[in-house]
Amino acid sequence: MSRKRTWTQLRLVVIHSTEVYIRLNIDQSPFNVGVSIELSDFSEQQVQDLSQQYALNWKGDQVKQLMNSIGGHPFLVQQAVNYLKTHPSTTLAQFLETASTESGIL
Repeated sequence: MSRKRTWTQLRLVVIHSTEVYIRLNIDQSPFNVGVSIELSDFSEQQVQDLSQQYALNWKGDQVKQLMNSIGGHPFLVQQAVNYLKTHPSTTLAQFLETASTESGIL
């Protein structure tokens, strides 16, 4: 597998230092820092708007097909729309047929 291909599959990086700079409560995770933001699922209208922004020009039934397959999960919707935009020869039907198989997108 090429190095470029390997880096495109990366989704999350966690960095951990073994040196102790401050004393931490051993009953609490040191990763509980920052602001937690919970994204709600996209509505059909939001998915329709996103598809228009990607110039996919989907009809309502195509949005419903995608929503029936993956729901409104923001990451999955974005991955699907981005893939279909960058692979114009792939139809939504073809995408949905292979999405949950090993031959689907990575």
